[in-house]
Amino acid sequence: MPAALWAVVIMVLLSLPPNDYSEWSWRDVIPYADKWVHAFLFGVQAFLLAYGLKRVWSVKRFFIIILTAALLSGVYGIATEILQALFFTGREADIWDAVADLAGVCAGIAVFLFGRRLILRSERKKSRTV
Repeated sequence: MPAALWAVVIMVLLSLPPNDYSEWSWRDVIPYADKWVHAFLFGVQAFLLAYGLKRVWSVKRFFIIILTAALLSGVYGIATEILQALFFTGREADIWDAVADLAGVCAGIAVFLFGRRLILRSERKKSRTV
């Protein structure tokens, strides 16, 4: 459920018209700020999806869980770029946004895998001490 809600948040944020009225932009402060935002949004999406699938599917399917979370998040990222080009006023598709989306997916999966590894290691230490 959190992954689905986050997908809605992403769609809402990426459908908003760009703010052309401000006197300054995040791009003035942080280079490629919009790409970092895309990477963050889709990294969180991939993480939440992997976490949710892990809770629903058996551990025997772990590779399938990771692959499914990565593919669904990546396809969603590319789809949002296409939707921006076709339907959202003031928005356009950007190949570099899609690349940032996919980089975020990879980062989100990496964080999920690293966190899982830490949890498993901690559980092994606890079971040895008992």
